[in-house]
Amino acid sequence: MAGPRLPRSASLNDRLRSTLMGGVVLLSNGVASLDDDAKRRLLAAVRTFEAFSPDNDPYGEHDFGAVEIGGEAVSCSKIDYHDRSLTVSFARQKPIPRRRRAC
Repeated sequence: MAGPRLPRSASLNDRLRSTLMGGVVLLSNGVASLDDDAKRRLLAAVRTFEAFSPDNDPYGEHDFGAVEIGGEAVSCSKIDYHDRSLTVSFARQKPIPRRRRAC
């Protein structure tokens, strides 16, 4: 989302996505089953994704990304907020103390 001020969640999500630090990174079974080179390419694409727009990021939180790998579109980056046990997912509107993020 363009603009001078991004929501704090967008800044935190950008940090997690670009560094893979500051949260918990989980891989789907499909991604985990890829060979190491494919996983490296996919994570590199997620880390450098910046094509946010009102169409794909209506709340300006930078919490989802679809990337292209080898000419194929892959919807693979989703950041959610959970409690520390990763058993409770929080709604977007609720303040979340001590956030953990999963990508």
